[in-house]
Amino acid sequence: MPMGKKSDDAPAPKIAHCFQPAEGVTAWDRVGCWVDKFKLYAVVGAGTALLGGVLTLLIQGQPVVLDKLWRTLLLGSLHLVRGLGFGFGLGLRLG
Repeated sequence: MPMGKKSDDAPAPKIAHCFQPAEGVTAWDRVGCWVDKFKLYAVVGAGTALLGGVLTLLIQGQPVVLDKLWRTLLLGSLHLVRGLGFGFGLGLRLG
């Protein structure tokens, strides 16, 4: 195979973010990259919010109840995920 030519069986290059210009990257590769970032940021956001929420409740002497923990997990995951492009990363603002 001549230099500069790719075979049809070559995997698509790994991209760091879904808007990164790269040759041979399909729309599904970009969606997959976005989903991977979504999962990572959701887990990190939920974990840090849960840790902070539990510590806050314990320090204040309030009971740690499932309702508060569930809400904290959801809001923590959404807090970090919102920067992935639901209009926020594209220059649009919701207020």
